[in-house]
Amino acid sequence: MKSVIIFLFVIKEIVCQGNWKFVGNPLIHAYPCKNVKDIIISFEPGLPEGKNNVYSVLIDKYIPAFSEIDIQTDSDAILKLADKDKGRLSVYGPDSFNIRITNMTNTISFAVKGPPSGGLPYFQSIKLNSVELCANPKKGYLKKFIKSSGDYNAVTELVGGGTCGRRKVLHTELIVEGEATKAGDWPWHVAIYRLYKREIKYICGGTLLSKNFVLTAAHCASVRGETVIAETLNVVLGKHNLVGGDVAIQEKEVFSVILHENFKYRITLDNDIALLKLRTEVKFTDYVQPACLWSEESHNRYPIKEIYGTVVGWGFDQSNELSSQLRTSACNGDSGGGFFVFTPDIRHDNGSNSPGAWFLKGIVSLTVSKRDARICDPTQYVVFTDVSKYKEWIEKYVQQF
Repeated sequence: MKSVIIFLFVIKEIVCQGNWKFVGNPLIHAYPCKNVKDIIISFEPGLPEGKNNVYSVLIDKYIPAFSEIDIQTDSDAILKLADKDKGRLSVYGPDSFNIRITNMTNTISFAVKGPPSGGLPYFQSIKLNSVELCANPKKGYLKKFIKSSGDYNAVTELVGGGTCGRRKVLHTELIVEGEATKAGDWPWHVAIYRLYKREIKYICGGTLLSKNFVLTAAHCASVRGETVIAETLNVVLGKHNLVGGDVAIQEKEVFSVILHENFKYRITLDNDIALLKLRTEVKFTDYVQPACLWSEESHNRYPIKEIYGTVVGWGFDQSNELSSQLRTSACNGDSGGGFFVFTPDIRHDNGSNSPGAWFLKGIVSLTVSKRDARICDPTQYVVFTDVSKYKEWIEKYVQQF
Protein backbone atom coordinates (compact mmCIF):
# COMPACT_ATOMS: atom_id res chain seq x y z
CA MET A 1 0.00 0.00 0.00
CA LYS A 2 1.31 3.44 -0.91
CA SER A 3 1.61 6.18 1.69
CA VAL A 4 -1.12 8.78 1.57
CA ILE A 5 0.25 12.32 1.72
CA ILE A 6 -2.18 15.21 1.96
CA PHE A 7 -1.11 18.82 1.38
CA LEU A 8 -2.90 21.59 3.30
CA PHE A 9 -1.93 25.26 3.19
CA VAL A 10 -1.34 27.15 6.38
CA ILE A 11 -2.99 30.52 5.77
CA LYS A 12 -2.21 33.53 7.90
CA GLU A 13 -4.10 36.75 7.28
CA ILE A 14 -1.84 39.78 7.12
CA VAL A 15 -3.17 43.18 6.08
CA CYS A 16 -0.51 45.25 4.35
CA GLN A 17 -1.62 48.36 2.42
CA GLY A 18 -5.01 46.79 1.85
CA ASN A 19 -3.64 43.51 0.39
CA TRP A 20 -4.02 39.94 1.68
CA LYS A 21 -0.91 37.73 1.71
CA PHE A 22 -0.31 34.00 2.15
CA VAL A 23 2.37 33.14 4.69
CA GLY A 24 3.91 29.74 5.52
CA ASN A 25 4.67 26.46 3.76
CA PRO A 26 2.05 23.87 2.84
CA LEU A 27 1.65 21.38 5.68
CA ILE A 28 1.97 17.70 4.92
CA HIS A 29 -0.46 15.38 6.67
CA ALA A 30 0.11 11.64 6.60
CA TYR A 31 -0.93 8.44 8.32
CA PRO A 32 2.16 6.95 10.06
CA CYS A 33 0.53 3.53 10.56
CA LYS A 34 -0.78 1.40 7.69
CA ASN A 35 -4.57 0.98 7.61
CA VAL A 36 -5.01 3.33 10.60
CA LYS A 37 -6.83 6.63 10.01
CA ASP A 38 -7.17 7.96 13.56
CA ILE A 39 -3.45 8.65 14.00
CA ILE A 40 -2.30 11.58 11.85
CA ILE A 41 0.97 13.48 11.66
CA SER A 42 1.52 17.06 10.44
CA PHE A 43 4.87 18.20 9.07
CA GLU A 44 6.04 21.50 7.60
CA PRO A 45 8.53 20.94 4.74
CA GLY A 46 11.10 23.42 3.49
CA LEU A 47 12.43 24.45 6.88
CA PRO A 48 16.20 24.90 7.36
CA GLU A 49 18.43 22.40 9.12
CA GLY A 50 17.91 22.38 12.87
CA LYS A 51 14.21 23.14 12.46
CA ASN A 52 13.15 20.40 10.03
CA ASN A 53 13.36 17.54 12.53
CA VAL A 54 9.97 17.86 14.24
CA TYR A 55 6.36 16.99 13.48
CA SER A 56 3.02 16.97 15.31
CA VAL A 57 0.90 13.91 16.06
CA LEU A 58 -2.85 13.75 16.59
CA ILE A 59 -4.56 10.65 17.99
CA ASP A 60 -8.20 11.23 17.07
CA LYS A 61 -9.84 8.59 19.22
CA TYR A 62 -11.95 8.25 22.35
CA ILE A 63 -9.57 7.72 25.26
CA PRO A 64 -10.98 6.99 28.75
CA ALA A 65 -9.57 8.67 31.83
CA PHE A 66 -6.53 7.04 33.42
CA SER A 67 -5.59 5.34 30.16
CA GLU A 68 -1.95 4.59 29.35
CA ILE A 69 -0.42 5.32 25.94
CA ASP A 70 2.97 3.67 25.40
CA ILE A 71 5.06 4.98 22.49
CA GLN A 72 8.27 3.60 21.03
CA THR A 73 10.26 5.30 18.25
CA ASP A 74 12.88 3.79 15.96
CA SER A 75 15.60 6.21 17.08
CA ASP A 76 16.26 8.85 19.73
CA ALA A 77 13.41 11.33 20.12
CA ILE A 78 11.97 14.07 22.31
CA LEU A 79 8.20 14.15 22.92
CA LYS A 80 6.19 17.12 24.15
CA LEU A 81 2.48 17.14 24.98
CA ALA A 82 0.41 19.87 23.33
CA ASP A 83 -2.11 20.05 26.19
CA LYS A 84 -0.68 19.19 29.59
CA ASP A 85 -4.15 19.26 31.14
CA LYS A 86 -5.03 16.06 29.29
CA GLY A 87 -2.20 13.91 30.52
CA ARG A 88 1.26 13.45 31.95
CA LEU A 89 4.29 12.44 29.89
CA SER A 90 6.96 10.10 31.25
CA VAL A 91 10.24 9.27 29.53
CA TYR A 92 11.47 5.69 29.98
CA GLY A 93 14.39 5.97 27.59
CA PRO A 94 15.63 7.87 24.51
CA ASP A 95 13.09 5.98 22.38
CA SER A 96 10.43 4.93 24.89
CA PHE A 97 7.62 7.11 26.31
CA ASN A 98 4.37 6.91 28.28
CA ILE A 99 1.41 9.27 28.38
CA ARG A 100 -1.00 8.83 31.29
CA ILE A 101 -4.40 10.35 30.47
CA THR A 102 -5.86 12.27 33.41
CA ASN A 103 -9.30 13.08 31.98
CA MET A 104 -11.46 11.44 29.33
CA THR A 105 -10.74 12.93 25.92
CA ASN A 106 -11.52 12.40 22.23
CA THR A 107 -8.10 13.62 21.05
CA ILE A 108 -4.54 13.81 22.27
CA SER A 109 -1.74 15.73 20.54
CA PHE A 110 2.01 15.77 20.97
CA ALA A 111 5.15 16.78 19.10
CA VAL A 112 7.97 14.41 18.09
CA LYS A 113 11.43 15.89 17.66
CA GLY A 114 14.62 14.26 16.38
CA PRO A 115 18.29 14.91 17.24
CA PRO A 116 19.87 18.34 16.59
CA SER A 117 21.94 16.86 13.74
CA GLY A 118 18.71 16.24 11.83
CA GLY A 119 16.69 13.18 10.96
CA LEU A 120 13.19 12.22 11.99
CA PRO A 121 12.22 9.44 14.40
CA TYR A 122 9.42 7.17 13.16
CA PHE A 123 7.08 5.04 15.23
CA GLN A 124 7.82 1.46 16.15
CA SER A 125 4.76 1.06 18.35
CA ILE A 126 1.82 3.00 19.80
CA LYS A 127 -0.20 1.13 22.42
CA LEU A 128 -3.37 2.24 24.18
CA ASN A 129 -3.85 0.27 27.40
CA SER A 130 -1.52 -2.44 26.04
CA VAL A 131 -3.50 -2.73 22.76
CA GLU A 132 -1.36 -2.02 19.69
CA LEU A 133 -2.71 0.86 17.56
CA CYS A 134 0.19 0.86 15.09
CA ALA A 135 0.81 -2.77 14.16
CA ASN A 136 2.27 -1.82 10.77
CA PRO A 137 4.25 1.41 11.16
CA LYS A 138 5.52 3.21 8.07
CA LYS A 139 9.09 4.44 7.83
CA GLY A 140 10.79 7.22 5.93
CA TYR A 141 7.72 8.76 4.30
CA LEU A 142 8.87 12.30 5.14
CA LYS A 143 12.46 11.88 3.96
CA LYS A 144 11.89 13.31 0.49
CA PHE A 145 10.41 16.51 1.95
CA ILE A 146 13.45 17.32 4.09
CA LYS A 147 16.04 19.68 2.68
CA SER A 148 19.51 19.28 4.14
CA SER A 149 22.85 20.52 2.88
CA GLY A 150 24.62 17.55 4.42
CA ASP A 151 22.10 14.88 3.46
CA TYR A 152 21.39 13.02 0.25
CA ASN A 153 18.86 10.69 -1.27
CA ALA A 154 19.84 7.24 -0.05
CA VAL A 155 18.44 5.33 -3.02
CA THR A 156 20.24 7.46 -5.60
CA GLU A 157 23.48 7.55 -3.65
CA LEU A 158 23.70 3.82 -3.06
CA VAL A 159 24.06 3.15 -6.76
CA GLY A 160 26.52 5.98 -7.36
CA GLY A 161 24.24 8.79 -8.45
CA GLY A 162 25.87 11.48 -6.34
CA THR A 163 28.60 11.90 -3.74
CA CYS A 164 28.90 8.39 -2.32
CA GLY A 165 32.14 6.48 -2.73
CA ARG A 166 34.27 9.57 -3.29
CA ARG A 167 37.31 10.45 -1.25
CA LYS A 168 37.54 13.95 0.17
CA VAL A 169 41.23 13.66 1.03
CA LEU A 170 43.03 13.32 -2.30
CA HIS A 171 46.64 12.56 -1.55
CA THR A 172 47.55 8.97 -2.33
CA GLU A 173 47.57 6.28 -5.00
CA LEU A 174 45.94 2.85 -4.71
CA ILE A 175 47.76 0.75 -2.10
CA VAL A 176 48.12 -3.01 -2.56
CA GLU A 177 49.73 -6.12 -1.05
CA GLY A 178 49.13 -5.40 2.60
CA GLU A 179 50.69 -1.96 2.70
CA ALA A 180 49.43 0.69 5.11
CA THR A 181 46.91 3.24 3.85
CA LYS A 182 46.60 6.92 4.79
CA ALA A 183 43.88 8.60 6.84
CA GLY A 184 40.97 9.51 4.58
CA ASP A 185 41.70 6.85 1.94
CA TRP A 186 38.74 4.70 3.01
CA PRO A 187 36.28 7.04 4.76
CA TRP A 188 33.44 4.48 4.51
CA HIS A 189 35.28 1.72 6.37
CA VAL A 190 34.25 1.45 10.03
CA ALA A 191 35.44 -0.46 13.07
CA ILE A 192 32.90 -2.52 15.01
CA TYR A 193 33.45 -3.17 18.71
CA ARG A 194 31.59 -5.45 21.08
CA LEU A 195 31.29 -5.51 24.86
CA TYR A 196 32.66 -8.75 26.37
CA LYS A 197 32.42 -9.02 30.16
CA ARG A 198 32.91 -5.28 30.73
CA GLU A 199 35.68 -5.10 28.13
CA ILE A 200 35.26 -3.48 24.71
CA LYS A 201 36.97 -5.47 21.94
CA TYR A 202 37.41 -4.85 18.24
CA ILE A 203 35.63 -7.66 16.34
CA CYS A 204 34.95 -6.73 12.70
CA GLY A 205 34.92 -4.14 9.97
CA GLY A 206 31.91 -2.65 8.22
CA THR A 207 30.91 -0.18 5.52
CA LEU A 208 28.99 3.05 5.99
CA LEU A 209 26.03 3.27 3.59
CA SER A 210 24.18 6.32 4.90
CA LYS A 211 23.93 8.58 7.91
CA ASN A 212 22.08 5.82 9.73
CA PHE A 213 23.28 2.45 8.46
CA VAL A 214 26.42 0.29 8.43
CA LEU A 215 26.65 -2.92 6.39
CA THR A 216 28.64 -5.85 7.76
CA ALA A 217 28.74 -9.66 7.87
CA ALA A 218 25.95 -11.44 9.74
CA HIS A 219 28.42 -13.53 11.73
CA CYS A 220 29.86 -10.26 13.11
CA ALA A 221 26.47 -9.36 14.57
CA SER A 222 25.42 -12.74 15.90
CA VAL A 223 26.45 -15.54 18.24
CA ARG A 224 25.71 -19.07 17.03
CA GLY A 225 23.18 -17.61 14.62
CA GLU A 226 21.35 -15.49 17.20
CA THR A 227 21.34 -11.70 16.87
CA VAL A 228 23.51 -9.96 19.47
CA ILE A 229 22.02 -7.29 21.70
CA ALA A 230 22.39 -3.94 19.94
CA GLU A 231 23.53 -2.19 23.11
CA THR A 232 26.67 -4.37 23.22
CA LEU A 233 27.90 -3.03 19.87
CA ASN A 234 29.68 0.23 19.07
CA VAL A 235 30.76 1.61 15.71
CA VAL A 236 33.73 3.93 15.24
CA LEU A 237 33.94 5.92 11.99
CA GLY A 238 36.79 7.95 10.51
CA LYS A 239 39.26 5.55 12.09
CA HIS A 240 42.69 4.84 10.57
CA ASN A 241 44.69 3.60 13.55
CA LEU A 242 43.26 0.69 15.50
CA VAL A 243 44.61 2.22 18.72
CA GLY A 244 44.72 6.01 19.07
CA GLY A 245 46.19 8.73 16.89
CA ASP A 246 43.18 9.41 14.65
CA VAL A 247 42.30 12.78 13.17
CA ALA A 248 38.51 13.00 13.54
CA ILE A 249 36.66 9.88 14.66
CA GLN A 250 32.96 9.53 15.42
CA GLU A 251 31.75 6.91 17.87
CA LYS A 252 28.16 5.71 17.52
CA GLU A 253 25.94 3.39 19.54
CA VAL A 254 23.96 0.76 17.64
CA PHE A 255 20.20 1.13 17.87
CA SER A 256 19.16 -2.11 16.18
CA VAL A 257 20.70 -5.11 14.42
CA ILE A 258 19.06 -6.44 11.24
CA LEU A 259 20.31 -9.92 10.49
CA HIS A 260 19.40 -11.49 7.16
CA GLU A 261 16.44 -13.75 7.84
CA ASN A 262 18.04 -16.67 5.96
CA PHE A 263 21.50 -16.44 7.49
CA LYS A 264 22.99 -19.89 8.20
CA TYR A 265 25.89 -19.69 10.59
CA ARG A 266 26.98 -23.32 10.35
CA ILE A 267 29.89 -24.12 7.99
CA THR A 268 28.79 -22.26 4.82
CA LEU A 269 27.66 -18.93 6.32
CA ASP A 270 24.96 -18.55 3.67
CA ASN A 271 23.44 -15.03 3.48
CA ASP A 272 26.24 -13.66 5.65
CA ILE A 273 25.01 -10.08 5.68
CA ALA A 274 23.60 -7.69 8.29
CA LEU A 275 22.72 -4.04 8.79
CA LEU A 276 23.45 -1.98 11.89
CA LYS A 277 21.13 0.97 12.43
CA LEU A 278 22.93 3.67 14.39
CA ARG A 279 21.27 5.38 17.33
CA THR A 280 22.25 8.86 16.11
CA GLU A 281 23.15 10.16 12.68
CA VAL A 282 26.67 10.29 11.31
CA LYS A 283 28.12 13.62 10.25
CA PHE A 284 29.84 13.43 6.86
CA THR A 285 33.37 14.86 6.93
CA ASP A 286 36.65 14.49 5.03
CA TYR A 287 37.22 11.26 6.97
CA VAL A 288 33.66 9.91 7.11
CA GLN A 289 31.77 9.28 3.86
CA PRO A 290 29.33 6.63 2.56
CA ALA A 291 30.24 4.02 -0.05
CA CYS A 292 28.15 3.17 -3.13
CA LEU A 293 26.59 -0.25 -3.70
CA TRP A 294 27.68 -2.33 -6.69
CA SER A 295 24.94 -2.74 -9.30
CA GLU A 296 24.44 -3.77 -12.90
CA GLU A 297 25.11 -0.20 -13.98
CA SER A 298 28.43 -0.27 -12.10
CA HIS A 299 29.38 -3.41 -14.01
CA ASN A 300 28.40 -1.80 -17.32
CA ARG A 301 30.62 1.23 -16.62
CA TYR A 302 33.63 -0.85 -15.63
CA PRO A 303 36.30 -0.54 -18.36
CA ILE A 304 37.52 -4.17 -18.57
CA LYS A 305 36.13 -7.69 -18.15
CA GLU A 306 38.23 -8.67 -15.15
CA ILE A 307 37.25 -6.78 -12.02
CA TYR A 308 39.98 -5.63 -9.65
CA GLY A 309 39.22 -4.36 -6.18
CA THR A 310 40.69 -3.64 -2.77
CA VAL A 311 40.03 -5.05 0.70
CA VAL A 312 40.90 -3.00 3.77
CA GLY A 313 40.95 -3.85 7.44
CA TRP A 314 42.85 -4.17 10.71
CA GLY A 315 43.00 -7.96 10.47
CA PHE A 316 46.01 -10.20 11.07
CA ASP A 317 49.13 -9.32 9.08
CA GLN A 318 52.21 -11.37 8.23
CA SER A 319 53.22 -11.42 11.93
CA ASN A 320 49.87 -13.00 12.87
CA GLU A 321 48.89 -9.92 14.86
CA LEU A 322 46.13 -7.35 14.35
CA SER A 323 47.37 -4.50 12.16
CA SER A 324 47.78 -1.18 13.95
CA GLN A 325 46.71 0.73 10.81
CA LEU A 326 44.30 0.03 7.97
CA ARG A 327 45.94 -2.30 5.43
CA THR A 328 44.80 -4.26 2.46
CA SER A 329 44.16 -8.06 2.21
CA ALA A 330 41.74 -10.29 4.16
CA CYS A 331 42.46 -12.32 7.30
CA ASN A 332 41.19 -12.80 10.86
CA GLY A 333 39.64 -9.53 12.04
CA ASP A 334 38.75 -8.37 8.53
CA SER A 335 35.29 -10.00 8.51
CA GLY A 336 32.48 -7.62 7.68
CA GLY A 337 34.78 -5.26 5.79
CA GLY A 338 34.28 -4.47 2.13
CA PHE A 339 35.73 -5.45 -1.22
CA PHE A 340 35.76 -2.10 -3.04
CA VAL A 341 35.95 -1.50 -6.77
CA PHE A 342 36.74 1.87 -8.35
CA THR A 343 34.34 2.58 -11.22
CA PRO A 344 34.70 5.57 -13.61
CA ASP A 345 31.90 8.08 -14.05
CA ILE A 346 32.24 7.81 -17.83
CA ARG A 347 31.47 4.36 -19.16
CA HIS A 348 34.61 2.34 -20.05
CA ASP A 349 36.94 5.24 -19.22
CA ASN A 350 40.24 3.57 -18.35
CA GLY A 351 42.37 6.65 -17.80
CA SER A 352 44.69 6.80 -14.80
CA ASN A 353 43.07 9.99 -13.50
CA SER A 354 39.47 9.21 -14.44
CA PRO A 355 36.85 10.63 -12.08
CA GLY A 356 34.68 8.01 -10.44
CA ALA A 357 33.52 6.41 -7.21
CA TRP A 358 34.28 3.40 -5.02
CA PHE A 359 31.61 0.72 -5.01
CA LEU A 360 31.09 -1.99 -2.41
CA LYS A 361 31.02 -5.28 -4.32
CA GLY A 362 31.59 -7.84 -1.57
CA ILE A 363 31.68 -8.36 2.20
CA VAL A 364 34.52 -10.39 3.73
CA SER A 365 32.91 -13.60 4.98
CA LEU A 366 35.32 -16.52 5.42
CA THR A 367 38.55 -18.17 4.31
CA VAL A 368 40.55 -21.32 4.97
CA SER A 369 42.65 -21.48 8.14
CA LYS A 370 46.14 -22.87 8.48
CA ARG A 371 46.44 -26.49 9.56
CA ASP A 372 48.50 -25.68 12.63
CA ALA A 373 46.69 -22.52 13.80
CA ARG A 374 43.27 -20.89 13.80
CA ILE A 375 44.33 -18.02 11.59
CA CYS A 376 43.92 -17.45 7.87
CA ASP A 377 46.08 -19.13 5.25
CA PRO A 378 47.13 -16.33 2.84
CA THR A 379 47.60 -18.87 0.04
CA GLN A 380 43.89 -19.80 0.06
CA TYR A 381 40.89 -18.08 -1.50
CA VAL A 382 38.68 -15.67 0.43
CA VAL A 383 34.88 -15.97 0.25
CA PHE A 384 32.88 -12.74 -0.09
CA THR A 385 29.16 -12.10 0.20
CA ASP A 386 28.02 -10.74 -3.18
CA VAL A 387 26.43 -7.39 -2.30
CA SER A 388 24.63 -6.94 -5.63
CA LYS A 389 22.46 -9.98 -4.90
CA TYR A 390 21.22 -8.33 -1.71
CA LYS A 391 20.63 -4.85 -3.09
CA GLU A 392 16.84 -5.04 -2.74
CA TRP A 393 17.15 -6.41 0.79
CA ILE A 394 19.47 -3.56 1.75
CA GLU A 395 17.35 -0.84 0.15
CA LYS A 396 14.23 -2.20 1.88
CA TYR A 397 15.70 -0.80 5.07
CA VAL A 398 18.15 1.91 4.04
CA GLN A 399 15.83 3.85 1.71
CA GLN A 400 13.44 4.39 4.62
CA PHE A 401 15.77 6.74 6.44
